Amino acid sequence: MLNDSMIELANNDWEDFAIKTLYYIPKDHHKDIAHIIREYFFTNKTIEKTRDFKSLTRLLSSRLFFLSEHHSSMYHAKVAPLYLYHFNHSTEFGFLKLMRSLRGNYVAFVELGYEIVKHHVLKFLGFPVHGTGGF
Repeated sequence: MLNDSMIELANNDWEDFAIKTLYYIPKDHHKDIAHIIREYFFTNKTIEKTRDFKSLTRLLSSRLFFLSEHHSSMYHAKVAPLYLYHFNHSTEFGFLKLMRSLRGNYVAFVELGYEIVKHHVLKFLGFPVHGTGGF
């Protein structure tokens, strides 16, 4: 999504961008739907990849993950009871926090080792570990 040509397409031809990235087949009101989607996620402003990264992520997550989850859940619910849970608890030591802490200065496994050791040393010494580096 950080491809400059796709950002340019999104700004210049939103309908084509929506069809290519959201994988839907144009029908009667596809232009109206595309503009409703843009308004919802971007409030019709010019899209910039750094400023609008979270909005782009929300857009693609909604289409590629949550919509598919919804469809498969509806099919499953026809034949058996279904309970969906959405966990958003922030863990003390998680994979994404660890990946965000990488700076690119050294080989990845060296940086990962450093971050893991730093996390546990700070915790052992009684320092707060949330908000330090990637943790």
